[in-house]
Amino acid sequence: MTPQFGPLFGEPTSGVNKQTASYAAQASDAGRLISFASASAAQLSLPVPPLSSDWVIFVQNVGAGNLTVSPGALDRKSVV
Repeated sequence: MTPQFGPLFGEPTSGVNKQTASYAAQASDAGRLISFASASAAQLSLPVPPLSSDWVIFVQNVGAGNLTVSPGALDRKSVV
C-alpha cells in the first residue's frame, strides 16, 4: 500500500520512522511518516503539551493490528 497525502499538509519531508509497537511521538518526528507494522494492537501517543502550532506528522498503519492515536491536547486532522 502506497501512502497518499492530500494538499492540506503536503508530503513527509524528513523520512520514515518505522515502529512495531506502541510509540510516543517526539519533536524529532516533525515532518516524518511514522509507519506502524504490528500484528497486535499499538498506540501512537501525541505529546502533551503540543510541541508547536506548526508541528506535523504523518501516520500509516500497515500491520494487521489496530492502531489507536491518543491525541493528548492536540487537534487531529485526517488526510487520506
